[in-house]
Amino acid sequence: MNGLIACFLVLVLNLSPEELFKKVDDVIVPKDDYTFTMRFKVQEEGAGEREFEIRVHVKGEKRHIRFTYPPQVKGMAILSLGHDVMYVYMPGYKKVRRIASHVRNQTFLGTDFTYEDISIPTYGKDYDPVDAGEEGDFYFLILKPKKEGEKDYGKLRLFVDKETFVVRRIEYYDKNQKLIKVESRGSFKRAKNSWIVGEVRMENMINGRIQVGKTTEFEVEPLPDDLFTTSALLRGEAK
Repeated sequence: MNGLIACFLVLVLNLSPEELFKKVDDVIVPKDDYTFTMRFKVQEEGAGEREFEIRVHVKGEKRHIRFTYPPQVKGMAILSLGHDVMYVYMPGYKKVRRIASHVRNQTFLGTDFTYEDISIPTYGKDYDPVDAGEEGDFYFLILKPKKEGEKDYGKLRLFVDKETFVVRRIEYYDKNQKLIKVESRGSFKRAKNSWIVGEVRMENMINGRIQVGKTTEFEVEPLPDDLFTTSALLRGEAK
């Protein structure tokens, strides 16, 4: 029976889960270098509204993310160089340190975003596709970690645009298969050969906390390789 269901899904999609997975990863890695600024608002019951802003430089699988607001975290920066290589710069200590695997799963600034959530280059190195199909206007793709215990998530459920293959929604499940948070992405902006997200919304399904980020500006231009180094974190080159 399961084999018949899997066969039916492949016929509907005209793609196997593995082929859909590859298309998603291909779109995630941009063909252009670009920079964008995103402003976030965090809404939490009893805590009022908070804001923070990041400036993000993207080159292939590399991400240089610098916090520009509020003043308490201004200058803090994260450098992601691809699979399992991530650094953080803390202005107060004027030091760069590598982020250990278990720390990448931690959230920051009182949000539900982990360091990995905001910098993951692709899914293929950490997850395997286990199911796929169609739901409404989207394809869906279910991913599970390659190695049990290395990820805080037990499962991801991605909703993929049928035309562009950009990920429009991510459902995050814990190791007990309980839905813990939902991330929605929209207002995508077309660069030369890439898609830049215009709005992100993360909702914590346990406590109701909501974070909304909006891209306020972006530019597509070649970025130097030395911007994606630990030395650049120290120099504060990402303005």
